[in-house]
Amino acid sequence: MSIGQKIQYQMQLIYLASILIVGATSLTSPLNFFHQALNQVHPHIGDCSGSFSHSRTLKYGESFTCTDKSDDWLCTIKSDKAFTCELKEKRYFQESTLGLTQEDAAWLADLLPYDSIKTNLLFRGSRDGWAPKDFHDKCDNQGPTIVFYKYKDTGRVAAGFSSLSWESESPIHTIDNKGMLFAINQRQYANAIGNTQAMLTLAGYGPNQGQVNLGHLGAPSNPMYNSGECRCGYSSGFSMPFEKDGRTCVMSGLPNGYHKLEELEVWQIVV
Repeated sequence: MSIGQKIQYQMQLIYLASILIVGATSLTSPLNFFHQALNQVHPHIGDCSGSFSHSRTLKYGESFTCTDKSDDWLCTIKSDKAFTCELKEKRYFQESTLGLTQEDAAWLADLLPYDSIKTNLLFRGSRDGWAPKDFHDKCDNQGPTIVFYKYKDTGRVAAGFSSLSWESESPIHTIDNKGMLFAINQRQYANAIGNTQAMLTLAGYGPNQGQVNLGHLGAPSNPMYNSGECRCGYSSGFSMPFEKDGRTCVMSGLPNGYHKLEELEVWQIVV
């Protein structure tokens, strides 16, 4: 029997044993026990920087998992001096404070027009300042980005993807045909419509995407936390819908207009 077959056989025995456990436990406890057993088979050691020292404590065929800045890896001992690692799960927006789940992050990443990405935090309003200049100092000329907006009154998170760099000295409006908007909590998104979508790129303004002279998603004014602009129901720029009541924008959970932001984050998309 191979090592892999032995491990699989042991996992099956552990799962069967967990089903026999009785007592004042919920029906989901065997599954929870099973997931704990999986972690025992492949224990997670935290940061991958400790992989080498941990590998010295294991025997041939044993495995462990670890996490680098953005990904989870499964590593297997091949000899007393070597081990190999393979990608187990990609992770995005790891340092975000917006309450994003890995399911949220994976859904968003899968919709971007790239085969593979890494994410790098450029700016956080509560950390770096709420003036448009603070945003431009950190985010100009950084290539593709995603700007996240968390609305104070609802806790919803919306996001805008730009395939072009934010700038301070370009024309006021820059056309980005690959731009996208996301209503993360509602799992809805909208692609840019032809050449009607524009980025507001000017030093005195914060991030903003939408039609020329009409923002759909952004924080254009100073302070940016007081100017969380969000608009749905348009047929140009981005066609993001209202909810069933015909007045609540799916991105913010609020009527069209300006609203207070709890947080704003800008992430660089590295391809």
